[in-house]
Amino acid sequence: MNVYNTKDFISIIYTYNKPKIQTTAMQLLYCLITEFTKDKDPLIRLPLNEYRKLRGLKNTKETRKQVLRDMQELQKIKQEPTQGGVIELYGGTGVIKSGIIFFRVNPDFMEMLKEQN
Repeated sequence: MNVYNTKDFISIIYTYNKPKIQTTAMQLLYCLITEFTKDKDPLIRLPLNEYRKLRGLKNTKETRKQVLRDMQELQKIKQEPTQGGVIELYGGTGVIKSGIIFFRVNPDFMEMLKEQN
């Protein structure tokens, strides 16, 4: 598996999705990881309106509320490496600013996934 391939990454996340993440949060994650695969920058930037259109949503204000809730859900995704400890997907940034969704993935999480697959 290639963690830089969106479908492989989502498949891996479903495997590790111990606290069940809401469907809308997984949809957001899919869109975020699609952006991540383009330039491999851990700080993912996705225009809110682009996300709204991708999801077929009509109301920007409601989309914004949903994205903020979904980013909180994504903070639950973590993995326990075989050596012990915990590594989280969330890298400390999850905001919407000036119409852009900013979400940072933890580079350590990505490295761990590459090592395991």
